[in-house]
Amino acid sequence: MADTFLHDLKQTLDNCISELDSIHHLFCKDPENDFTRNRKITFHDACRFMIEFQSKSLPNEVMDYFGHTLAAPSASAYIQQRQKILTEGWDFLFHSFVNECVPIQNHTYRGYRLLACDGSDVNISRDSSDEETFIHEGEKGYNMIHINALYDLLNHTYCDFIIQGKKKLHERQALNTMVDGYNTSTPAIFIADRGYESFNVFSHLIRKGQKFIIRLKDISSNGILSNNDLPNSEFDTYIETTLTRRHTKEIKNNPDIYTSLTPNTDFDFLDERDRYFKIRYKSFKGGIPIKRN
Repeated sequence: MADTFLHDLKQTLDNCISELDSIHHLFCKDPENDFTRNRKITFHDACRFMIEFQSKSLPNEVMDYFGHTLAAPSASAYIQQRQKILTEGWDFLFHSFVNECVPIQNHTYRGYRLLACDGSDVNISRDSSDEETFIHEGEKGYNMIHINALYDLLNHTYCDFIIQGKKKLHERQALNTMVDGYNTSTPAIFIADRGYESFNVFSHLIRKGQKFIIRLKDISSNGILSNNDLPNSEFDTYIETTLTRRHTKEIKNNPDIYTSLTPNTDFDFLDERDRYFKIRYKSFKGGIPIKRN
């Protein structure tokens, strides 16, 4: 049973790579020349080899994949071919593969997909010239990327991801991008931890028409809830406020109506024309939230 599943999964991936190969000119740095000549490493091989790469050195991986013969390409030849592929090609392959793997009968919770967002750090090969990933720590330093992923909890599939350099890490911005790009007809409930607490994140989700559950910092901290008169016990209430970057006397004297954002606070929906943004969300602490219309 497991062998059949893995065989079918590998065949699905191979079909997706073939689909990408049929339009590979859209994802090459030089469409008129890249992968147009008959070489040992085709576009299909370059993609498949990258995915099947394990833990050996590159020369040994090349020999394993292409056969231990004198006709096998060199490691440098593979690197040259790999560098011709744009990152958008890998993004296309990811979404194509995920769409093929999602079951026909999607599992939902009362009609909603449950999408959890989180991130993980991954070490990569050292390159001190890469300003986005190089961390100046220790004697030599190291390079690291951060993978922001959106995971479907009920269907056990990833539905989107964004890779950022650890030095340029911005998890909330990554979530906003994935929310804005969510175009599936099935509505979703987005779930995230305290690191994603932000009026900007709330607003992206609300404007997209999606539900969300995001853990907030305690009322005694410097988080969003600290600006509201809430009991230090269980509560279940709607919070409504008007966001603005203005600092007039009226705004300062009415903290129950307005929330004044600092200049360095990210918020994408305020400008010289739209100076106010009203937001309403439900907040609860302890127990199970009460269902209200």
